[in-house]
Amino acid sequence: MVPHTPLSSAHRTSPDRSVLAAKQLEFLGTKVIPPRYSGLIVRPRLLGLAAQLLTKRLAVIKAPAGFGKSSLASAWAEQFQRTGNLVAWLTIDPDDNEPTQFLFYVAQALRSAHEEIGARAIALINETTLINPHAVVSTLINDLMDIDEEVYLFLEDYHWVSDPGIHDAVGFFIRHAPSHCHLIFVTRTEPPLPLASLRAQNQLLDIDADALRFDLNETRDFKLRAGRPSCELWLLRHLRQNNFLENMCAAFPARSVQSAHILTRCLMAFPTTWSSSCYALQYWIDSRRHYAMRW
Repeated sequence: MVPHTPLSSAHRTSPDRSVLAAKQLEFLGTKVIPPRYSGLIVRPRLLGLAAQLLTKRLAVIKAPAGFGKSSLASAWAEQFQRTGNLVAWLTIDPDDNEPTQFLFYVAQALRSAHEEIGARAIALINETTLINPHAVVSTLINDLMDIDEEVYLFLEDYHWVSDPGIHDAVGFFIRHAPSHCHLIFVTRTEPPLPLASLRAQNQLLDIDADALRFDLNETRDFKLRAGRPSCELWLLRHLRQNNFLENMCAAFPARSVQSAHILTRCLMAFPTTWSSSCYALQYWIDSRRHYAMRW
């Protein structure tokens, strides 16, 4: 007898997406642990939005890289845990773009939040020859029905998911999960899910790049952090220490560098740590130097 070999998503035709092929999967525990960040500006405006999730099925934190999506999601997760809620976290990578592995890790994430969630789904994936993904999701939903606490499932870096079978399974989960279960997507692109209907039902919380940028109060807090009396003077001091001023002088005529205001405006576009803003400014300076050399 020729042994059965599970097909990858790349070789699976559309009808075959209704079943999962069994395979023993390796479990990497760090994928289901929320990351921890330090040295970030406290942002009550965004932290306060977490309270709205209690009445929503889904939240989507969507922005390009560097806007602080994961740091906000991590702060929400910590806030939910402090108030006695269950938090499940999955950091997605390109290898998870396959229904079997994706659902395996979702089940592991939920099991890490509560030992009575996910065990049967994991057993189905590991032991059953062929199974409909909806059956695995239904098992997770039934487990969640037996839990009294609010459950928050974070799916970080969902933009790595492109398999239609995964999107279909996630959509099924959103439609049928109990009301005390809430999903949070952290992504660079809008997921191909029925978001329009969720918006119409007031069941979706949208956090985009505009919301993640510093507002006036957060910019002032950044200026005053650690007793720095002036953002421009503080910024110039650090630019001098990191040779940014020399780079600027090499890149532009003297009259082009009128003040630090232009650098401050660039810095305001990056709501994460100072170090990441330094890299962004260095990139900007280098690109401008390249442009100036062409002339």
